[in-house]
Amino acid sequence: MSHLSPARSMRAVTAACVLSALPAAGLAQTASPDQQQQARGDWVIRLGAGFGVGPAYPGGRDYRVGPVPDVSITWRDTVFLDTGQGLGVTVINTPIIRLGASVWMRGGRDEDDADRLRGLGDIDTAVQARIFSRVALGPVDLGATLARDFGGSDGLTVNLNLSSTFRVTERLRITPGIGTMIADDRYMATWFGVSPAQSARSGLPAFDAGAGFVSVGASLRAAYSLTQHWTLAAAVRVERLLGDAADSPITERRTAPGAMFLVNYRF
Repeated sequence: MSHLSPARSMRAVTAACVLSALPAAGLAQTASPDQQQQARGDWVIRLGAGFGVGPAYPGGRDYRVGPVPDVSITWRDTVFLDTGQGLGVTVINTPIIRLGASVWMRGGRDEDDADRLRGLGDIDTAVQARIFSRVALGPVDLGATLARDFGGSDGLTVNLNLSSTFRVTERLRITPGIGTMIADDRYMATWFGVSPAQSARSGLPAFDAGAGFVSVGASLRAAYSLTQHWTLAAAVRVERLLGDAADSPITERRTAPGAMFLVNYRF
């Protein structure tokens, strides 16, 4: 396991273990139900930080450790700025349905992140437009996020997830979940394809990665309320690449775990 500069660490950890596939129910929501009930003003602010560990890139063998900020600012349960979801607006927000849109970024990939990537060129960070939704069916939350990247990976992805939160004690909540990611051919070609030119530079065989399922994963999140304001949070995730993502010559490891640990303060 090695260390990167903060910028490259953030890209690697974001790609592997930030729960972007679970934007409506990820570590971004670490406040206890009591804290949520007490936060009834126009503004709800949470600030925190921690660290994450995950593969250097999707399909990579080497692992990276990097800092992870945790920032969430919400105005009247409508407009928000969040490290998990970006800058956006919630147009429907009821106990049953949540629907909104946001703009954020998808981290890129540096060909210096691993020997396997040499000659493939860099993937720039992309501006990402999202439409997200959550439907609560009893104790189960169904979530979906449609994202379009502009620049960088320049593709369309869909993340689907299923999760349920259990209150173990007054202070401790755990949330198991499962999810999958689907991508179009542009995204797949960027992240898992090898063009003839890239093949000549890298020595890897040319590979045409087509649209389809990218991965399936399982996660477990936990949040422990130290006080009314302070919360400790952690998450672990195991992800398995599928289809052309698994078969790509870029992929060194099809199954990879990731983890994240945070502490935050809710004002």
